[in-house]
Amino acid sequence: MSCIVMNPEPLAALANAVETRLNCDYNYWGFEAPDSLYRELTDCKISCTYYAEDIYRRLYAVNIRAYNGRYAGHEEPADEEAPTIDGSKYIVHHRPEYREHGFAVCPWHYQLAKLLDCWLYQTAEDATYKDPLRLAMKEFRDGLYYFIVMNSPQYVDVQWGELPHLAEKEE
Repeated sequence: MSCIVMNPEPLAALANAVETRLNCDYNYWGFEAPDSLYRELTDCKISCTYYAEDIYRRLYAVNIRAYNGRYAGHEEPADEEAPTIDGSKYIVHHRPEYREHGFAVCPWHYQLAKLLDCWLYQTAEDATYKDPLRLAMKEFRDGLYYFIVMNSPQYVDVQWGELPHLAEKEE
């Protein structure tokens, strides 16, 4: 396994998506953020509003701790202070789209899942594997996965208790 420090732009996009999800009403996008994510990011909110800049800094710090833990004896430790960028222009998420009986799975859901997967992979080091923010982000990712599967047309089209139609063997 290897570990890299993610670029600031994808981390900002991830932070913006988390901010939007935490600041919206229940079931926005068709899935809820886990309670653990609200708890872990309480220091990223003022009054009742979560802020992407603070979330970005937290995500970056966990990534750096993982990197420093992985390469502790090999390289100079990286600084946990996130590079300053205008993170507001890096957006992967969009407003929810509806279809009959629920929400539509859109390409951005997969992009968000890939960003989450990347960050979770980069933070899966001994130093951060059980970090509470990492575990909360994993729950968030799992909720997104569940949403994607449950709302995909392929899943919706399959009937409960029914076997797939198998092609007969040609002889």
